[in-house]
Amino acid sequence: MNDRNELGSVVLPGTRRAPAQAREHLAKWLSGLPACDADTRDTVVLLLSEIVTNAVVHSESGCEGGKVAVRAETVQGSIRVEVTDEGSATNAPHLAPIHCDVEGGRGLHLVAAMAEDWGARSGIRGQTTTWFSVLLAGAAEESRPAVLA
Repeated sequence: MNDRNELGSVVLPGTRRAPAQAREHLAKWLSGLPACDADTRDTVVLLLSEIVTNAVVHSESGCEGGKVAVRAETVQGSIRVEVTDEGSATNAPHLAPIHCDVEGGRGLHLVAAMAEDWGARSGIRGQTTTWFSVLLAGAAEESRPAVLA
């Protein structure tokens, strides 16, 4: 699986419904991917939900008329998901310190802990694309060292 294979893409209104809508689209795209087991699907959908929520809450995408774009593909044995928001003049995606008495602020920590890799980049029009990749089950098995008996 060395080639890129687009699973799907969609542009959603930047509303409170965006995370649920994004989850529905991604679950549908992943259902057609035989190499994606239930645990991997659940992980990918959870991480997408966290990033889309951040896009709506912390970027201009959450303002009236704002949009969030979601794109998913397979790349070299992994599922890669990108979420592009309309950017923020004051806030870029980053791992913030966790405070026990604060309800939020853990989404990117989940992404960092559960994804194979993740990151964010700025676009030429001020947008921010936050992405992550998760190994497909078969690729995870292939990447483990052999155990000699």
